[in-house]
Order: sequence, then C-alpha cells, then structure tokens
Amino acid sequence: SSSAPPSWLIRFCCVLSSSVHISAALQVRMPTGPRLLDSSSEEDTFLGIAEHVAELLNEGQEVNSQLTDTPGSAFLGECATLLSKQQVEPFLAKMLSQLDMVLSKSSEKDAESVANVLVHTLARIPAAQRPSSVQTFANALTAKVDEHAHIRLGALLNLYGALHESPSVQRRVLLSAVDYARRGPKLAAMLVPAVRGKSGEWISTWKLDESQSRELLVALATLVKVGTDRGSVKEYQRLVGCALELCKEGDAKAIEQVRPLAVQAVAEFVRSTTVFQADWAGSPAVKALDSDPATKPLYTLFSAVLAGNMKDFKSAATAAALEAAGTTLEAATFKACMLALLALCSTAGRQEVTFKAIQAALDVPEDQVENWVVRAIGAKLMEGRIDQVRGVVLVSRSTQRTFGSSEWGNLAAQLASWREALGQVKQTMAGHEGLAATAAAAASATGGKPTAVRA
Repeated sequence: SSSAPPSWLIRFCCVLSSSVHISAALQVRMPTGPRLLDSSSEEDTFLGIAEHVAELLNEGQEVNSQLTDTPGSAFLGECATLLSKQQVEPFLAKMLSQLDMVLSKSSEKDAESVANVLVHTLARIPAAQRPSSVQTFANALTAKVDEHAHIRLGALLNLYGALHESPSVQRRVLLSAVDYARRGPKLAAMLVPAVRGKSGEWISTWKLDESQSRELLVALATLVKVGTDRGSVKEYQRLVGCALELCKEGDAKAIEQVRPLAVQAVAEFVRSTTVFQADWAGSPAVKALDSDPATKPLYTLFSAVLAGNMKDFKSAATAAALEAAGTTLEAATFKACMLALLALCSTAGRQEVTFKAIQAALDVPEDQVENWVVRAIGAKLMEGRIDQVRGVVLVSRSTQRTFGSSEWGNLAAQLASWREALGQVKQTMAGHEGLAATAAAAASATGGKPTAVRA
C-alpha cells in the first residue's frame, strides 16, 4: 500500500474511532460490541473497501484500453450493484471470497480495517439470514493458520463482540475462535488470558443446558491446556472438573461428549509430578474408561496410583499403561509412593504414623522412610513432625486425594463438633460473667467489701 492511507480507510477511522479492536499488538480482551457505523456513511465505506480489493486485484494487470474490463473493475461493478440493491449478504460473501488475497497483499492495518468493516455489514443483513452469514464469515477467517493468523483471530473476536444481542450465534463464534486459537501456541497465548475464568459467566448469561455447557467447557479446557504457566494449569484442572461433574450415570451421550477430556485428565494425573488431587475421579465418564479395552490399562493404572495401593500399582504398571499415560515406571512409582503416603496420613488424621506403617504402605526400605516424608513435606502435601527417637511422624495435615461427598460429610461433622465446642465455651464464659456480676452486686451492698460467692 502507498504511504498515504486510502480514502476508505480515512472514512472508516472517522466513523469507527471508538470501535473495539483486537490484534497481536494490542491487549487481548473480549470485545463487548463495536459501535455501529453511521448509517449515512456506511454504504460509502462498504464500497470503499470494495475499491481497495479491486485495486489489489488489478495489481500486475496490463490494461490495453480504458474500455477493457479488468478483474478489479468487474469485481467493483458487481459489488456496487449488490450494494445499490441493498443485497448485503451476497456482497459480504463476495468480499469474503477475496479475504486470503486481502490478507496477503494489504498492510496489517489495512487488512484489519477491511475485516472490521465487514463485521459491520452484518447489521444490514436480515436477522433470519444473519446466522448463516456469520458462519460463512467465521469459516473464511478460520480457513487456515498462516502469517496473518493474529489478524484472523482479532477479526473473530470483533465478530464475537458484534453479536451481543444474539447469544446463540455469539456462542458459536466463540467456539470457532477457541478452536482456531488452539491450532497455534502464539494464538493460544493471545486468547487464554481473555477466556480464563469466564466459563461460569458464559454458562449463566447464555443460559446453556448441560450439553452446551459441556461443549463449552471441553473447548476451553482444550485451549487452556496449551498454556504451561501455573494459572493455565489451574484453570485447566478447574474446567476438567466442571465438565466431568456434568456427567450423570447412564447418560451415554454426555459420557461420549467428554470422553476425550476424561482420557486426557487420567493420563495427565498419572504423569503429573505436581497434581495429587482428583476430585473428578468418581465421574461416570472416568469410570467408563474401565469398560473400554482401549483405555482399561490406563484406567487401572490411574486407580491404583490414586488409591496409593503399591501392590495394585505394580500389577497395573504395564508397558501399555505407562505408554498411554506418557510416563516412565520410575516417575509413576514416585507418584504412587507419594499418594500411598497421603492415603496413610489421611486415614490416621491428626494422629501418629509409625515408620513401620509407612515402610509397609510404600513398600520401601526402612532407611528411605524419612526421605519420603521430607519430600512430601517439602512439596507441601502434608505437614508434620518427625520423631526419630520414637520412629513416628506426627501428622498435622495432609492433602486429600479426592474431595467428594464423604469428605464433605466429614467436614460437616467436624464443623458441627467445633460449633458444639464453641457453644460450651460460650456457656462457660456466660456463667463466669454471671458470677462476676453477683460478686460486684454483693460488694456494693456491703459497702465495697467483697463477699465470697460459691460457684
């Protein structure tokens, strides 16, 4: 493009100066809806971007006569006719047919502006035809991941923002954007901060049913999984848990919908050296892996590791299971031993655990017991004090491997016990206050000399 901006771009910047815009060079945030173009100038702007495309089509063309039609003049003539007849839907389709060419030949600024102007054509398309036009638009943007992918993603998010009055269509565009961003690490890095923690808000705002909620959660989890930072890992685990919790026993469709996520979650748990809690282990989608010959070895290994049963683990740690989990025998053994220690400590509660009990649970030599306890404390999986003289560990806290209905029941019982104890303390304090008041009254009646009051 020339150094001076084209006239259509100047018009666009004037009427759309407050429009939300996203690109790789700007902060990534979900747009809430760009301001519509001024109706008095939008048709000129639409024709202006058609002129820009026509110029690009004519590049390199030899014109022998001014009367000779060129690819650009033919294109512009057809676009002008469509706009004069208010046929905006075929105009948009025609423009989108040249999207790849616009991206490859235009400057980044011009390409982004063309895409943003096209987003505003949707307001001129009848509501009944708008969903199909949006789908066509999204398909054109997601057709390929190339050097202009960040512009494509930015246009998708602006398209998302323009559809705030059409929740169902907006949801489909968001899913397209999430799927597209998942196809490239740099794109994922752009989008993950914008979607992190938003799933609950979208589910509530769009009033999604369970199937739609699962679809959204699975898509977001797949995207967030690309990230390796701590925030992304935690968000991935949260999304996995939410998706798996939405599966009910006997709901074959739901189980199949989240099956890929269940397989990933189980393999990730066995492989991870930092995750020791799997609240979703009881999900029907996870349990269903046991009945599938393809996933049974992985599920059996997962169950043994989570239970902290070293005997079952050694039987389940086959070459096929370890390969499915993407881990080694040494790494899996470390994970199983740590969970065996947590299982033993959770059973003991705030009691003492003997070195012999730890040795038996982990199936390790006696001289390695202290090392395992130190590693668990260092990883903040438990808190306690080692008494070498007595050969015991005084456990004050340990991480729960799962936190389901039984754990909630135990917590409720513990809170009830604390409440009862606090009530007794309150009664005792009230009794002492009553005695003090009686003593003060007696002292006043005897001229200030205190009188002994029997409790």
